[in-house]
Amino acid sequence: MKAGLDVFVFSDAEKLLITAAMVELRPWDSESVAAIKQRIKNFHLRFAESMCCYCYRDLTAEFSFVIDVEHILPKRHYKPLTFDVRNLSVACKRCNMKMKRDRLDFLDLPFDESELEAGEKYKIIHPNIDYRDQHLKRVVLQFNAKRMVKYVPVGASAKGVFSYNYFQLAEFEIDSFDTAQGANQPIDEAIAAIRELVNSIN
Repeated sequence: MKAGLDVFVFSDAEKLLITAAMVELRPWDSESVAAIKQRIKNFHLRFAESMCCYCYRDLTAEFSFVIDVEHILPKRHYKPLTFDVRNLSVACKRCNMKMKRDRLDFLDLPFDESELEAGEKYKIIHPNIDYRDQHLKRVVLQFNAKRMVKYVPVGASAKGVFSYNYFQLAEFEIDSFDTAQGANQPIDEAIAAIRELVNSIN
């Protein structure tokens, strides 16, 4: 696991509330843990640098309800890990509810809870184990209404390629810069340099 996760510690009072909630059918939905969930979300927003842990889109200043606390191993299948900070991150609703949901096909099955920290068992880039820049780059450029968004798997990273396809990141890619429309020469040169940088990542 990445350094820094271990600074998050539940208080004794929070542990009691979690223990009580865990006997319920859906412990994460218990009203008694609402404040704990918010503290987890705030922690992981900082830990993930205010980005969705899967598509890396900026979550800065987003309304809280559009940001989900993501259970990397779905709580439906791995209930004991419901409040385990190592199994949690933050994600946009698209990645959490539309793309990943309760699927398990991002795992090298069979998978046991004891393998929580076994990075090689995850086909996706694990936000708490893997350093995303080693697997996948996201390049964003915006000048007024013109935008470029590009995802580039790094080298031969199997996790980078798998994550790109699994979360259908091509849906986000756009390049509306058109040098033929000619903004001005310095901007065109900057765009050309960024395109060259993107192409060099592979």
